[in-house]
Amino acid sequence: EEEAQSSYVEKRYIHTEGHVVWALSSISLVRDSQGNPSHFVSLFQDITERKALEEQLRHQAFYDSLTGLPNRALLLDRLEEALDPGRREGSLVTLLLVDLDDFKVVNDSLGHDTGNVLLLEVAKRLQASVRPGDTVARLSGDEFVVLLETTNLDEGQWVSERIQKYLQEPFEIYEREVFVSPSIGIALTEGAEYKPKELLRHADLAMYAAKKRGKAQYEFYSPSMDTQIQERMHLESDLRRAVKHGELEVHYQPMIELHTGRICAFEALARWRHPERGLLAAEEFIQNAEETGLIRPVGLWVLEEACQQGKEWREHYPDRTLLMSVNFAASQFSHQAHLISKVLSNTGLDPKGLQLEITERAVMDDAELSIEKLKKLKALGVRFAIDDYGMGYSCLYYLKRMPVNSLKIDQSFIAGLGKDRGDTAIVSGTIAMAHDLGLKIVAEGVGTAYQLAQLKELGCDLGQGLHLGEPLASEAVAALLNED
Repeated sequence: EEEAQSSYVEKRYIHTEGHVVWALSSISLVRDSQGNPSHFVSLFQDITERKALEEQLRHQAFYDSLTGLPNRALLLDRLEEALDPGRREGSLVTLLLVDLDDFKVVNDSLGHDTGNVLLLEVAKRLQASVRPGDTVARLSGDEFVVLLETTNLDEGQWVSERIQKYLQEPFEIYEREVFVSPSIGIALTEGAEYKPKELLRHADLAMYAAKKRGKAQYEFYSPSMDTQIQERMHLESDLRRAVKHGELEVHYQPMIELHTGRICAFEALARWRHPERGLLAAEEFIQNAEETGLIRPVGLWVLEEACQQGKEWREHYPDRTLLMSVNFAASQFSHQAHLISKVLSNTGLDPKGLQLEITERAVMDDAELSIEKLKKLKALGVRFAIDDYGMGYSCLYYLKRMPVNSLKIDQSFIAGLGKDRGDTAIVSGTIAMAHDLGLKIVAEGVGTAYQLAQLKELGCDLGQGLHLGEPLASEAVAALLNED
């Protein structure tokens, strides 16, 4: 006999008990030896388990395992469909990229179980913020995406504001309140043709712009963001070259003892002798260094140079007991604090001649561990100053426990001294509080004789700024010390 000719059909049935049963139905035509149709053979096979497994695999491929939301693959598929010019017919595609601010703090302080429950609750609130036909997806970690199809240019802004409103309410997790805030980037098609990943990248750039503006914000994408990212990439590339080829320098700005007018310390400040742009101040590249992680090699090099220079000056001017003050960024404090004793040993600088300037944020990211690090370094003789005081957490509970020697009042408060009642009150109160705690006060950014007179009257200990002395190369500092 010849082989049977077969056809197959999958059918879905509803069982009398209400559940779904899938069956594979096959029918085959059997012919006799002369090739004439003889009879049919029909088979029915229960494939319910196979269909369930297929559905499970499909769900795993296109849906997030924690929240059940569409994942990146399904989002891109839906976005490509939404961006199809033949389908849109004048509709506007709006993409919102939602990133939870400081979510890592929740995981680190409360544990990953709490973090996962929080992500589940955030997913629910995001879904409640949009219409049933809109897509809410989870990209990865604490990043979510909302896909809107609308004809209204303002829809992205309205939904962003609803999301912020819904997420600002506390989350009750394991009998404790947890708070989060979202940074949201908004990208619109506005009639132009886009590829899915291109629109997603625009939303990502806008989200980072929102974070840079202060978090808990939303920001619309603009073409200038592409220009900024290109400039930042060029700057990063140039900075990596600068570290490798020795284009960095250290300049030193004097700190003046206000009641005597004598130089008592120098702050080491990084400078970059750019081959095309000339000498760049730290403000023009340090933020980029912090964002890219280059702050660690740059900061460590500055520390080594400053310690070596500090040792030479203390030997040449033994009666001056000059202090070398070096900025120590948050990333350095987290990863390089253990290297400080090695740098002191290699350069030969007396630990009592080194002061590290750290910000409140560097300490408060993990206050207890930071205080222990500070105490170990303090035991060596190293001094500490809180830099930009008043611009960070300003946690007085930890301040009284930290083994610091001085506070540096941020220059933004010094600028309004004697003219702005608020600035004057802050400076006056900070000086009084510091003295009661046994700390010295350094005023940053002293720019005028009037500000200097006000600081003297308030009893400020030290001053630093262009009115008192600009940052100088080491050769110029030597001449200054000889004249002082």
